[in-house]
Amino acid sequence: MGEQVLNDDQVGVQIAQQARDLAVQAQEPVAQVATAAGQQEAAALVPWGDYVSPLSAKIEAIRKLQAHTTEHVRRAAPKIYSHELVELIFELPYCRIQNLTQRDIAQRQTASVYLKELVRLGVLEEKAVGREKLSSIRSSCAC
Repeated sequence: MGEQVLNDDQVGVQIAQQARDLAVQAQEPVAQVATAAGQQEAAALVPWGDYVSPLSAKIEAIRKLQAHTTEHVRRAAPKIYSHELVELIFELPYCRIQNLTQRDIAQRQTASVYLKELVRLGVLEEKAVGREKLSSIRSSCAC
């Protein structure tokens, strides 16, 4: 009684938030945490057959969220969409203009425009830390 039923998108957003929080705590990229966890889970699944662990479900939810985000950005902002851009925002807990320029996704001014557009679309949320602005995946997707 009183339990809230969540749809797949809400569960995916919560799982992505948890993975990002784990990556921040471990000071590692989200993809690295998910990959290492996935390898451990794959090894653990062998003796148990069809058993699917909660961590495997979380990794799958992150993948679904990434696919959903890819399609959303592709439809809503085709001029800024690139596979590398969406991949980068899921790889790092926080994304800076510098991250886009280091990966040759965009020059500094264009990278700023890309991040602002992703914030406008509700994909990222922006946080000011000192003189720098950090963008991270929103804890509740507005898409």
